[in-house]
Amino acid sequence: MTTTLHKATGRQGPWFWAGLLVMVLFVGLITRYYHPGTGWSSLISIGEKVANPRVAELRGTGPHLVEGSHGYDGQFYVQLALHPLLRSDELETAIDDPAYRARRMLLPWTAWLLGLGEPAWVVQAYALLNPLCWLLLAVLLWRWLPPVNAENFLRWAGILFSHGVCMSVRHSLTDAPSLLLLAVAMCWWEKQRSKSAVAALAAAALTKETAVLAGVWWAQPPLRGWRQWGRLALIGGLIIAPLALWLGYVRWRFGANSGEEGLHNFTLPLAGLIGKWTETLGEIRREGWSRYNFPTLLTVAALSVQLAFFLFRWRWREAWWRVGGVFAVLGLLVSQPVWEGHPGAATRVLLPMMLAFNLLVPRGRRWLAVLLAGNLSLVAGVLEFHPPRANLVYFHGEPALAGRQTFTVGEGWYLPELKGWQTRRWARQSAGLELHNHADAPVTVQLKARLSALSARQLTLRLNGAPVWSAGLNEQAQWLESPPLELRPGVNRLEFVTDSPAEKPAQGDERELSFCVWELAVQVRPAAAVLPARD
Repeated sequence: MTTTLHKATGRQGPWFWAGLLVMVLFVGLITRYYHPGTGWSSLISIGEKVANPRVAELRGTGPHLVEGSHGYDGQFYVQLALHPLLRSDELETAIDDPAYRARRMLLPWTAWLLGLGEPAWVVQAYALLNPLCWLLLAVLLWRWLPPVNAENFLRWAGILFSHGVCMSVRHSLTDAPSLLLLAVAMCWWEKQRSKSAVAALAAAALTKETAVLAGVWWAQPPLRGWRQWGRLALIGGLIIAPLALWLGYVRWRFGANSGEEGLHNFTLPLAGLIGKWTETLGEIRREGWSRYNFPTLLTVAALSVQLAFFLFRWRWREAWWRVGGVFAVLGLLVSQPVWEGHPGAATRVLLPMMLAFNLLVPRGRRWLAVLLAGNLSLVAGVLEFHPPRANLVYFHGEPALAGRQTFTVGEGWYLPELKGWQTRRWARQSAGLELHNHADAPVTVQLKARLSALSARQLTLRLNGAPVWSAGLNEQAQWLESPPLELRPGVNRLEFVTDSPAEKPAQGDERELSFCVWELAVQVRPAAAVLPARD
């Protein structure tokens, strides 16, 4: 199959409108991650549990924190976006391996430019770059998979909702943007715009360094004579040059022995894949089917089918096959750290192979089973978009002050749960929070909460032992606002005390419930004359 046979005809047919509907649904999924207090930052997966503090600029924006989590890699790249020249000393402690992460700087640079260097805007821009790349990729793929029939639609959706792409979007990673740039480069290469193709692939490599492997599509056989080999070497050098120059700067900034984490990601051929199969089947035997190991099994099966397709169907003369084939070799060599998890990072590492697979699988019923099996990671991909859980507490106000406030959930609370599009948290009886003021001086805060109760009751709020707020609650959720209060430096104990015992809901819920907090917004201002909070 060639990649330019299918003209983009019939764009107003039913499959065109089905594709538009899918894009609208995707936008709907993404809108669930917006919150008035933290914007789109829940897409970045910034963990609450971190060993070292984040850079001051990120703390100052008051981002969404994933409660009880160490977060994911996007939280490191967004901090690079706040320091695009890597000049902050905080990066060396705030990021797990700053030199390794700093290899992939095009996305952070883009966020910094779009955010005009303003930290709050940079964070929001960074969070939205992956969804934007997803939409652009969706349109670009119609070049090779025009929306004219069900099979093209399946291949198109299989790419966009593959686990690797969805995981990149959901956690603000560099993989989907790199795949988009790689596809742009191939599009220009097919149009014989070699200079533009080289620039796009160099940009893809600055987004994720493994993209340089896609330069193999210039190695079109037969390669004869020193001129052809010299041209190929020149093109390879132009693709690698921007990344090499930047890596030299990163090495100078962080030292010669840093950034070696990626060297541990390779092993003997097939060892990583066999280990993943063994681990996955062992978990199923021990635990049975679950929401984690079943999608993982499907994903490992899909990657295995893709690997087998390139290993046993040799087509070196086809450019997309060369791309898929070189990444299939990479898939055979990556080690267990890349495969571990549910489903694991291998789906992201091998995204170019997945793209090439969907473009190259022959058409017709004979190959339909192979096409379906190679896209089984779609199940895990869709599951990545689980509804986000909102924080129990949000800090607003002046970034310099709000960014220095954190909270800890105390005893008496149940886990967050979704009600429609919103997150709420029930308390057993009375419950507490700790508000941590990391500033050197007291701050003024005003609390605004949306509260409801299982049945009518009185709720009193105490700050450091002193009652500061009281209101009657019932089943109808209502917004209640406290007077200005003072948070002293250090830990401040906030207690929700109710005068009525907890009850069991009539619907068969075995929990004992009293009141519910939908959201607690804390407006932070400089210290002023406020109602004192006594111990």
